[in-house]
Amino acid sequence: MHDQLFAHADEWARDGETALAAFARYATAIEISPTELMQCIREERYAAEVQGDFNEAQMLGLTGTPAFIINGKLFSGARPTEQFIQVLDRELNAQ
Repeated sequence: MHDQLFAHADEWARDGETALAAFARYATAIEISPTELMQCIREERYAAEVQGDFNEAQMLGLTGTPAFIINGKLFSGARPTEQFIQVLDRELNAQ
């Protein structure tokens, strides 16, 4: 579902009803029950968990995704694999 949401954000980012219809289509495409997904959304089953993650991200100073914290240092934005290797090697060698 994650991949569907990011690949098609332009289809669902307008309003709530448009989003729900799109989510149901994506659920069908990845073979999960759109009825169960809609029930989960309407019940706000994971709202507290999501809000907690959001609050933690704000506390850490994160303003978007992707964001990575490596040894207490923030790396924001998409980065090439080679850059992660360099950062990890540098942090491992510093220990």
